[in-house]
Amino acid sequence: MSRTRIILLLAGTVLAIYIAVSSLIVTDAKRVRRAMEKGRRAVVLRDLNGLMSIIDQTYEDDFGFNYARLRNWFQVQFRTYDSVVCRIPLMSVNVDRHEAVCTLAFWFAGYQRGRKTAPADEGFVDGFPVYQDRLVVFLNRFPEGWLVTGASQ
Repeated sequence: MSRTRIILLLAGTVLAIYIAVSSLIVTDAKRVRRAMEKGRRAVVLRDLNGLMSIIDQTYEDDFGFNYARLRNWFQVQFRTYDSVVCRIPLMSVNVDRHEAVCTLAFWFAGYQRGRKTAPADEGFVDGFPVYQDRLVVFLNRFPEGWLVTGASQ
């Protein structure tokens, strides 16, 4: 085997090992993204307990919500809509030790059977009343994982 082939084979092997190892390593940023995805899935499934499992009991945000008020708000939304769509097309995560800031763009659409019009502050996409926003979510690392502790615009 020629020297060039040996070098190329060695370089390819090293690259494959690097890719395999880096895909197996779970960083805190990946854990934060997983927590946010778990919350998004819970919203779509209208799973209040699943959603609240990523929210810390000390949650407070710039909108006047605490843990109990947020839980009640989502409970009303889940009862109001027969189905929900939630997408997060953009997300950036910055982690500093035990704290993380997740900046995201999202849209939330709820559909009610038989409803023909939307309130004045709602738009429609494919028959769904849509709320669109940008949100900054604050998370802290706890023994049980990354939990949302607050939010702002």
